[in-house]
Amino acid sequence: MRKKILFTFVAIAMCILSVNAQQLVKNGNCEKWPSEKEGENNVPNGYRVASVEGVCFSKGEGRGESGYSIKISNRGKSSSNRLVTPAIDFDKTGKGTYQLSFYTKGTGKLTWINLSKSRSSTGGALLIPDSQKKLQSADWQKHEFDFAVSDTSVDYYLFFLIKETDGGDPIFLDDISLKKK
Repeated sequence: MRKKILFTFVAIAMCILSVNAQQLVKNGNCEKWPSEKEGENNVPNGYRVASVEGVCFSKGEGRGESGYSIKISNRGKSSSNRLVTPAIDFDKTGKGTYQLSFYTKGTGKLTWINLSKSRSSTGGALLIPDSQKKLQSADWQKHEFDFAVSDTSVDYYLFFLIKETDGGDPIFLDDISLKKK
């Protein structure tokens, strides 16, 4: 009887831990892409681009298992752009503190990251320390941000606003992960 109770307790604990450790950004490793297409805005499946002027999104060489990343390039002028992730559903994991992590490589500026309840709104930017705003590395750099979620009744979207410098090299973004702490 004790073994049965212990086994039940361990099984329940494992289920709870696996839900909390669940990756909430679909296709965060940039593995799945639409079929190759001509044009300037080719992003991983489920992602979209907003407010693009002078910017080109394409498939780049990745750091993770998939071998792909999102390559963000400009066309010779300073510009800002927003990359929007697929919908994020907090229903299964609930209210609490979450950690967003991702990797970048290249030169530019990470102006802000926004967690929005609207697919087109950009209110409520997450705080980004000044020390992490400047992207200047030929190697992959990991970024981590913690934040709280109190409303789990709607889907959310992550917006990344990345600004490149004039004539700068491309910026690469990969392995976007969002997990409950």
